[in-house]
Amino acid sequence: MKISLDISVIDNFRDAVNDNPALFFEHKIYKKYWNTICSCMSRIEDIAQYLNNKRLGASVNYRCAFDFIEFISQAAVLIDCVDHLSFIITDTHIESIKHSTFFKHKVMSEDYEVNSETDEKLDKRYFEYIRSLSSLHPANTGHFKNEFQRFQSEVSPFITWSCFMPKKRGDLSLMFYDNGEVSEFNSIPLFIDEFFKYIQWVYSQLDRLTDGWKSLISNIIIGYSNKLIRLPSSFRDYDEYLENLSKEARLRACDGIEDLIDDSRILLNIKHACLPNARSCEELKVQIKRGISQVHNILQNMDYDAIEHKNLILDFVLHARISEKDTGPQGNYYFEKVPELVYHGSPEYARICIRLLVPFLNKYVALSNDDFDMLSDEELYLTVKTARYLYAKEQRYGHV
Repeated sequence: MKISLDISVIDNFRDAVNDNPALFFEHKIYKKYWNTICSCMSRIEDIAQYLNNKRLGASVNYRCAFDFIEFISQAAVLIDCVDHLSFIITDTHIESIKHSTFFKHKVMSEDYEVNSETDEKLDKRYFEYIRSLSSLHPANTGHFKNEFQRFQSEVSPFITWSCFMPKKRGDLSLMFYDNGEVSEFNSIPLFIDEFFKYIQWVYSQLDRLTDGWKSLISNIIIGYSNKLIRLPSSFRDYDEYLENLSKEARLRACDGIEDLIDDSRILLNIKHACLPNARSCEELKVQIKRGISQVHNILQNMDYDAIEHKNLILDFVLHARISEKDTGPQGNYYFEKVPELVYHGSPEYARICIRLLVPFLNKYVALSNDDFDMLSDEELYLTVKTARYLYAKEQRYGHV
C-alpha cells in the first residue's frame, strides 16, 4: 500500500511564490512570514516524495506497525505545514474548509453529539488523536476526551497490522487501555485508505493556496498602484526626491530599480562644471533625469513587464554592455571594477583598471594623464560613466 501525492502540486506553489518573492518579503505585514513559508515548502516537497516511496504493510516482522508510526508522523508534519501556509495566505485553517468526511469509521465518545456541520471538522482532530495514541504519546493520551476517548486518559501498548489480529476489522488495530484501574483491552480499527484520502485532500489544498498567493500578490500590487509616489516638487531638492524614490523601489520590489536610482543619485551629486568634459557630463545627467522620470511611472504603475524586458532608459544610460572587440578581452572586467571608486572596494585598484581603459575612453572623453591624476574618485567615476553613455549612444544611433 502506497500513497500517491502529485509532486507538481508543490512545484506549482513554489513557482508562484518565487515569481515575485521580494514583493512579499518587503511588505510590512507579510515579511515576518517569509522564512516560515520557505521552510514549509521544503518540508512539504521532501515529505511528499518520501511518503510516495513508503510502502506500508510490506514487512510485518514486528508486532508493532513501525512503518505506520513513521508514516503518520511524517504525514502530520506535511499537514501542519499546509495548515501554516493556509493561515498565512488565506487566514483560514484547514479544518475550517468544507469537505466530505474521510474517517467514516471513527468512533466518538459516548457524550459527543455528531452533526453534519461538526463531523467534517473532526477529521483533523481524529488524525491527531490516532497519531497521539499510536506514536506521539502512547503512554498518556488525554487531550481528546471530548470527542474520541472512552476514558480520561488512554495508553497504547502497540499498533499492529491485521495479520496479527485476524479477527479484527480494518487494516490495522490500535490497541489501548484505560490509564487507570480498568484493565479492559480495547482496540480501534484503522483503514489505511481513509488516511490516504485525508492526507491527499490536505495536500491538494496547495492548489487553492497557489491561487490564494497569486491573489494576495495581486492585491499588494493594486495597493501600491493606488498609493501615489510623491513628485520632485514636493521635496526640498531633487536628491531628497531620489532618496524617497529609492525607498519606494525597495518596497515595491522592482528588481534592479533601487540600484539604478542609487547610482543615479551619486552621479547627479557630483559637480561637473569645471571638469574637462563638462558638456558631455551635463548631457549624461539630463538623460539620467529622463530615465528617473520613466522609473517613477513604472513604480507608480507597478509595471513589471517594463522591468523584465529591460526597456529602461537608465539601463541604457548607465549599464550599456560594451563589446570586447572595442575594449579588448578584459574590458568588461575593468568596467566592473569602476564602481569601487565610490562604492565599497578598492579605489586604488579601480584606478589601475581605468588606466587600462584610457585608450577606449579617449574616443569619447578627454582624459589626459594630468586629468587622471587631478580628478577625485567621484569626478573620475562620472567621467568614465559619461564615456560609457556616449559609447552606448554611438552604438544605438551611429553618432555621439
